[in-house]
Amino acid sequence: MLTLVSIALFPTLSQAQSLMTITGSSMLYPLEEKWAQSYERKHPGTKIDISPTGSGMGYRQAFLGDVTIGASDAYETKNIKKQYPGMVSIPVAMEDVEVIYNLPGFSRKTPLRLDGNTLALIYLGKIQYWDDRRLLSINPGIPLPHKKIIVIHRKDPSGTTFVMTDYLSRTSHEWRDEIGRDMSPSWPVGKSSNGNGDISADIKNTPWSMGYAGHNWVERSGLPSAALKNHDGYFVSGSVESITNAGRSALKNTPGTNDLDRSIVFWVPGKNVYPASNFEYWVINPHLDSESMKDVRHLVEWVLISGQNPSLIKSAGFAPLPVDSGKPLIIRKLFRDLLPGNAFKTVTPG
Repeated sequence: MLTLVSIALFPTLSQAQSLMTITGSSMLYPLEEKWAQSYERKHPGTKIDISPTGSGMGYRQAFLGDVTIGASDAYETKNIKKQYPGMVSIPVAMEDVEVIYNLPGFSRKTPLRLDGNTLALIYLGKIQYWDDRRLLSINPGIPLPHKKIIVIHRKDPSGTTFVMTDYLSRTSHEWRDEIGRDMSPSWPVGKSSNGNGDISADIKNTPWSMGYAGHNWVERSGLPSAALKNHDGYFVSGSVESITNAGRSALKNTPGTNDLDRSIVFWVPGKNVYPASNFEYWVINPHLDSESMKDVRHLVEWVLISGQNPSLIKSAGFAPLPVDSGKPLIIRKLFRDLLPGNAFKTVTPG
């Protein structure tokens, strides 16, 4: 595991008061809170302030130098690199995006089944009722009601939305051609809500509604989530285990992912592989002043080693990075590329 990797690049953090600010992904926020609490206990001279403003703001504010670290569910696509050149992105954990719903009287023993094409038609407004024949065909024997589906989506620029629309773009030609993958797409239908927490609360308070959120927020809300059809045709529910399986399968089967520079790993084989899993990233401006960079490197080292402890990371509803002692070069590369003045030299897969 990561704890077997020995790294001696980092000086001891100064005992003087040090403040680090993190903003961005609302999906990653619950885990960042746990990391911050644990890290501050071990380093009493350090304070970490976190604000869940959305992945779009994470990139923007890190680029402008307004915060120490940005957080994002989305990897650095060609468009993101063009908009925010020279940024360093470090994978820190794995998560997923799950479709949550509020169906009064619907048994939780059998999760709703969805495939990418059907889900895309719902968000395109072409499937409007719960008992549409296309929903019934993949949920045989389930008495879905003749109620209108209330679609809820994110309003703010969101990495969660990026993962969701990537899944839809890869599984539905209509979605890919009409809308595409984006942090802030032009939604054809639906009500909008800010952040994973707000969208979960809105769905919980709105009968017959449907939306999406990260696994940790789904656990917090107590809402049911759909089983999504994966690469091999299995309907799989989101869980720490199925997210972990997706990451391992991606590194094993998908060319170009050994540098972890890929947020979306759903199109990989496996029976219990969740098809909308993603890496979570911290985004760092390599031109931070030397004292800030020293603090950042120290924190990142801790997150990639001690912070991957299953008792810590899984309790927050996340999966550790799928890196073991057999892949030490990945970790060494991450640290080498985090040195001040260096860009993260990778081939972007999207």
